[in-house]
Amino acid sequence: MVKTNKTITEIFTHGSKLEGQVGAAFVAYENKQEIHHWKAKLQKHNSVFQAEATAIHHAINWALSSNKTCVNIFSDSQSTIQAIHRFHNTDNMIQQTRNLILSISNQKLNITWVEAHVGIVGNERADQLAKEATSAPTTIDTIQIPNSLLRKELKDASLKLWQQQWNTSPTGRRTHKYIPKVSTKMSLNTSINYFLTGHGPFPSYLNRFNIKETDKCICGDIGSPDHYLFDCPLTHPT
Repeated sequence: MVKTNKTITEIFTHGSKLEGQVGAAFVAYENKQEIHHWKAKLQKHNSVFQAEATAIHHAINWALSSNKTCVNIFSDSQSTIQAIHRFHNTDNMIQQTRNLILSISNQKLNITWVEAHVGIVGNERADQLAKEATSAPTTIDTIQIPNSLLRKELKDASLKLWQQQWNTSPTGRRTHKYIPKVSTKMSLNTSINYFLTGHGPFPSYLNRFNIKETDKCICGDIGSPDHYLFDCPLTHPT
């Protein structure tokens, strides 16, 4: 019986973002000779993760359609490889890639991580192709906007609207004087809230609601938050 040596096809994939442009690419080798390569430009809103996933997807698709029996795919993106192995990942390209892998019946396919920029010819070549793809005249426009970008854009839009309302609202003007810019990260204690809003145990505030007969401090001046912080001799250290 004559033994036949199966040709191993090695494919290197890469995703790149250069000056705001996104590119994806793969290059295939057999017997250390380049036999095929592919590259494409993605939309500006696409991420490097999506570019990596796109490159792997197209590499697998090419390998299957070319009837390559033994294929090793190398990527320097650990996050993309891990996402392919996690069935709960909902990224559309990852799901398509996973379904493509599950459809394999008589071909051997491995996806392996390889360290970037350590002189591996195939990886450097894929990196070069991905960078070239960023300047291509046409783009792939079927890849959805990443959820992370959508969340950021929604947050930015919400903060912008909130800021506009805060700038024009007829109420809260005292607080606006001290905190003109809105933020989701602000943490204030009760005493600071009292001072910023003016809604606290101050004669000037309590008198407005007939809780206190006078709006004066013991020292004789108006008992406002600013008075106690800046002017009152009774609250200033001696």
